Amino acid sequence: MLAQRVSPSFSTWLFAVALLQLWAHTSGSSTGCPAIPVGTSTAHFVQQAVTCLDPGDISAPSASIGNVYLSGLHAGISSNDMKCISTSDGLTTVALDKVGGISSMTRGSHQCVLKSITAWKSDSSPTASAEMHLEYVNCTGVPTMGTVRLGLERVPDTQPAGELLKFFNSLCGVQTTSPPPQAVAKLSMSFNEVLVGTGACKGDTLTSYDNAVVKSKAVCRQLCIADIQKYTGMINAADACRGYAYNPLAADGKVCVTYKGGEITKVSNPKGSSGGNCWNVTETMSTFQESTAPPPSAEQLAQLKASAPKLKASIDAKSAIVQTYVSKDSCFPSFDWITLQAPNSQEATLKVKDSEWDELMKLIPVSASRKLLALSQSANLQAGLVVDHAAYSATPVDQVVAVGLTTTLAPATTLAPKRIVSHKDCVVPEVVNALLTGFLVPAATWAGVAVLFHRMGSPKSDGSMPAGCGKQTIMILVCCAFLTAAIASFVLVSVLAIVFKPMCESSHHDLTLIKLTSGITAMVASSAGLFYLSTKHHSTAMGKKERKYMIVEHNPEDGSVTALPAHHHVPEHTAREIMSSMA
Repeated sequence: MLAQRVSPSFSTWLFAVALLQLWAHTSGSSTGCPAIPVGTSTAHFVQQAVTCLDPGDISAPSASIGNVYLSGLHAGISSNDMKCISTSDGLTTVALDKVGGISSMTRGSHQCVLKSITAWKSDSSPTASAEMHLEYVNCTGVPTMGTVRLGLERVPDTQPAGELLKFFNSLCGVQTTSPPPQAVAKLSMSFNEVLVGTGACKGDTLTSYDNAVVKSKAVCRQLCIADIQKYTGMINAADACRGYAYNPLAADGKVCVTYKGGEITKVSNPKGSSGGNCWNVTETMSTFQESTAPPPSAEQLAQLKASAPKLKASIDAKSAIVQTYVSKDSCFPSFDWITLQAPNSQEATLKVKDSEWDELMKLIPVSASRKLLALSQSANLQAGLVVDHAAYSATPVDQVVAVGLTTTLAPATTLAPKRIVSHKDCVVPEVVNALLTGFLVPAATWAGVAVLFHRMGSPKSDGSMPAGCGKQTIMILVCCAFLTAAIASFVLVSVLAIVFKPMCESSHHDLTLIKLTSGITAMVASSAGLFYLSTKHHSTAMGKKERKYMIVEHNPEDGSVTALPAHHHVPEHTAREIMSSMA
């Protein structure tokens, strides 16, 4: 820290550090885990709920991930591979199961698959801001989830833009189609699971399975789904499975527990317990008409797929800020929140044509965003944040290497990317500020003491203090030194910070430490000096070097010398004048 570099005394530095640690300890209170609404993206909820971070909880990774790459986004994601669902996040489309995946995110040496794409807006006003979230899951490394945030920007029709409206409208808009001849009604069921929290679920137990029957989480999930399918067509079946908890480290051997009754929204222990998670499982039933007409040929299917609207995102980004959220109370799994940046260090955006903006905004529900915002603001989530800065590329990661904030082509065999520093300290202005205040604050303190002392006048000695400074005088001067040092350190550090601001802006944390070190050091030094000046040791030491005179009368008749009475010793120049006048 800066205090260690420029502190005039080690004890003062320890005092400043102790104050900071005490503040951090008293401000770090924790509460129970809030319930994340079913269907809500954990990353989006937590990112809005964590509104205040302790500076001590923000850190940098030991090694940068180097690169971020999104496959499939630049070529286009077909609407045939997605489906629209209703969530509390906004307008959400979920990726369908497909061999090889629809889109993937390469994050360093790890890969994740696309789960959903959500369009979200702040409010219903014409000036509302909007953004898109691409949620990736099942990452091969920790954290296992990551969300890429892209702001939506309204641009003139003459500028190139993505086809967001066509994409979302084909999935979530009102479709008007003629019913096919000889149609047959069919039922479609889909299941969605959402992580509720860490530990067992809060609800009525349906069935428990030991590790001999259930070998993995997937098997436990299928058991719950199979139980749901038994009650297909029944409304609010009391014995249908509503969720499950899988804990491979269960002490009683019951690794899989399914639950019935109401919707599973909470865990039994809000603070969480290690070894397992609780999942909410919901079913979606939909009916559709299937024509008995001959199925389309492979060529027709290919043409339909090729003509389907695609989400194309030509992102002009060169870097990415990767923020990893880690729960301090085990309330949520860790995840990456990734914001792409343009070459000018501004946030990268997806362009939407002006003629399509209003219609796209109408598709995005605002009631859901208001509900999510209210719930997240009422939550008190404590989180740690690991901030990394990576290079973003529109080409596969194995073809690029991160160098600073640029991306360049690399040969077939590439070295590991260098670590990227995401913050540059304002060193020179802070060091100069500390040095100047280290000299000026003590000088200002002694000047204030001297002015007050001369205004008070030099009191007579009381016998115990030959120097002429009484105890009351010393206490007044010490109080003056404390007040002057405090004011001088605060004013000088603040003024110098403003003077050096054109070079770079000093942090409030470092400026506070400079004020503490300069002010407290001047207080201690001035008080110690005043105490020494008031002691007999100082008076005696000064007396040994003082030249003294006395007035005598010489009798020429008998040659005797008689001392004349005097109330006090006189200065040298006064004695010489008297002696000269008597010559």
